[in-house]
Amino acid sequence: MLKAFIGIVCLCLVVLAGIQIFRHVSNPSAGESADLRKLKELLQHPYRTETKITQAGNITSINTVDVHEEEIINLIVKSRQRDITPWLQQHAAQYCPKYLYFLAYRMAIQKAPIQDTLFWVFLAQMRAAADAALCKDPAVGQYLVLLNMEIVYPTLHAYAKAETLMNDPEQLKQIMKKVVAWDEQHPQTNSPDWICKSGHAVSTSEAYPQNEWEQRRRDFKREYTASLYK
Repeated sequence: MLKAFIGIVCLCLVVLAGIQIFRHVSNPSAGESADLRKLKELLQHPYRTETKITQAGNITSINTVDVHEEEIINLIVKSRQRDITPWLQQHAAQYCPKYLYFLAYRMAIQKAPIQDTLFWVFLAQMRAAADAALCKDPAVGQYLVLLNMEIVYPTLHAYAKAETLMNDPEQLKQIMKKVVAWDEQHPQTNSPDWICKSGHAVSTSEAYPQNEWEQRRRDFKREYTASLYK
């Protein structure tokens, strides 16, 4: 009798496990946090911009951003859900490089190893600069300086060892070589509008024709990383 009861219990457990596996396979997002589901939903929206004009004294700022940008950045930086970081790392190639800066900042807050954080900082910087090179007005490069000041510096400041590592060119070169290898395996396909139309040029800049993006990015990155191999 006892053996029969144990057998029934085991059979029920197997059935329940099978149901859970079926649910996960048929609905992969079942185990995702609400924050990750929201982030994916926002990132999957077609890129759409809005222009914000702000006045500070005599200075007028015109900034064109993705309509979902603020909400996306808040989720990346502030969400405490553990599945956000690995998902962003896995899908980073698909999205605007600006979000990679905030991914690195998130990793710094989470006390990830500094070498791992620097990988994403360097990748963000290279891809953002490559996008800037697709804009007809080179003045958009001013935005890269702003991103370094507002995001990269606070990211590095989170690490006590940052100054030591940043003064070790050999270690930095090895990290950058990993960045180059990753970038080659994950071609950059995002629109450069996030920086071309950011308002950090004399006027909102247009990008070069889309059929030139791949070659222009390749040429820029070759020059950008040339010193790694000297």
